[in-house]
Amino acid sequence: MPKKATNSKDAAPEAMPLEEADFPIVLGVPHSTQTDVPSEPEGRVEPHVVPQSALTEAATTSQSVMANGASKQNLVIARLKTPRGATVAKLMEITGWQKHTVRGFLSAVVRKKLNLPLISETGKDGNRRYRIAKAGEGNCA
Repeated sequence: MPKKATNSKDAAPEAMPLEEADFPIVLGVPHSTQTDVPSEPEGRVEPHVVPQSALTEAATTSQSVMANGASKQNLVIARLKTPRGATVAKLMEITGWQKHTVRGFLSAVVRKKLNLPLISETGKDGNRRYRIAKAGEGNCA
């Protein structure tokens, strides 16, 4: 009979012989020592299709616009090039992105990666609008 340790720090675990049946079944295949991997999977996996009703309205709007071949980046930049520019809420509606994603896109992609002169202005209605400045237009910082 093995001696029981009183202190868990002093006790070393005893090695126990493991049999093949002791290994867990992973992905429905029992563990084996065989190293050969079949070249073809046994069955085909059908792609998962999400029904249209499960999509949100913003994603549906974004998908219908994307069907025309325009990327979300191009849609945002086109909206920012208009004289009035766009609010974060409008960009969220166009792309289906969350608020922090829109702000991150404006900072990282528009300002830093594309090096476009992005202007942030607060209108008379109190809403902040973003737009891309035209060539030779005032302070773009």
